[in-house]
Amino acid sequence: MIDSTEDAHRALLGRIEVLSRAGIASCDPQGQLSRTTTDVIVQVLVEALYDVLMMDGREQLSEDDCAYIREMTRRLTKDRLPKPSGSSKRFCMSDRVVCCVGGERGWAAGTVQALDQDGVFPYVVKLDPPETRLVSVPTDTSEQVRAELCFGQRAGAVHFTRMCLPKALRQKRRTLRFAVGERVACAVEDATSEYSDWSAGTVLAVHYTVKEWEGFPEGGSTVPYQVGLDAGDIVLVHVRRLLRPIELHCDRLTRHAPAACAARRALAYQRAGTAADWPTRWCGWITLPW
Repeated sequence: MIDSTEDAHRALLGRIEVLSRAGIASCDPQGQLSRTTTDVIVQVLVEALYDVLMMDGREQLSEDDCAYIREMTRRLTKDRLPKPSGSSKRFCMSDRVVCCVGGERGWAAGTVQALDQDGVFPYVVKLDPPETRLVSVPTDTSEQVRAELCFGQRAGAVHFTRMCLPKALRQKRRTLRFAVGERVACAVEDATSEYSDWSAGTVLAVHYTVKEWEGFPEGGSTVPYQVGLDAGDIVLVHVRRLLRPIELHCDRLTRHAPAACAARRALAYQRAGTAADWPTRWCGWITLPW
């Protein structure tokens, strides 16, 4: 019995390590981090998550655990990668953004693929389908590029949401993770409109119909969620990765906070039912599978 338990724990540790190294590799495709730095990141994540799992009495990773690993490898890796020369930029590799592409569409969502192209363009962004092309962003300003998030706090929210809505969501509905009345955290604009914050709120509607979109030739006039923020604004959630459980909203896992302590604190808040609302100042956000 003891041997089987030890084997299960070894397998669990191995699974966490594999996911952590895979996350680091995806954020550092050029292998700029040293082996020592990579090992430190892996060790931090293994210790943090393993402690939480043991406290919960679990021997299997949940979807939330995997999402936590993906997000924290992204953050810890980005913190340790060499910063590009020149002035600091709002976005980093793999960040999700919305670009001004002109034409009838106006704006389109995509992922940052490169920085400082030819020393002229601050970003190269790969647009989402149906565009699926690379665009060079001429200036690092909100008139040309901004963070993809849950729009609703500023003018033009409905238009921006429509331009970011994945084509697949316009064609069929999917089973959603959260129900009306559930407490959640949304990625929204911060006070400067230059970065994204996580803000607590409550799900007001699921498969919400946007009246302004009815009759669009592309079909589909719904978004997965409509959320009312504690601050008073109402935002539209066009993709589920911009929404996460409120218990994951204890967002203090930064370069100044040990990962294990942050993980334990998040677990404590979850058990206490506390809804923390701490701004993060991160341009990116957790990529969840729901």
